[in-house]
Amino acid sequence: MLCESGYTTYLPGHWVREEKALSLEQAVKRITSEPADFFGFKNRGRLQAGAAADIVIFDENKIGSPLRSTPVNDLPAGGTRLYSKAEGISQVVVNGRILYQDGKHTGAIYGEILRSRCTPGASPRHQPPLIPRCQVDDLMPSLLFARFSSQYA
Repeated sequence: MLCESGYTTYLPGHWVREEKALSLEQAVKRITSEPADFFGFKNRGRLQAGAAADIVIFDENKIGSPLRSTPVNDLPAGGTRLYSKAEGISQVVVNGRILYQDGKHTGAIYGEILRSRCTPGASPRHQPPLIPRCQVDDLMPSLLFARFSSQYA
């Protein structure tokens, strides 16, 4: 089974910080504006006036997740999902409200379900499925990452 649930934290932790294969700016683009553009989400994936923005504030020296996800049996009827613990994240802000802070979910539920728009000329059969609301530790690629440094704390 292929599961990249930790990709958005593994990319900056492993490929940016450890391997130095790409810059942090390139990694942020890879997990924000590129997926937003691919799925046809307008006003998403970039920090700009008037656009919706979910922001993940992280420490670039600690961001990461394990290479392998862990199976967790917490879905209805005992179903299994793969879980990848995100490290180095201090806050997640959704629609201007704090959703996750200091390692804990605030209990608030913000955001909305996004539906991709089929690209012109593409078959409806190839339209991507509904993207469900995710748990904070799963961190969907559409979340925006913002640099956090101890000098700003």
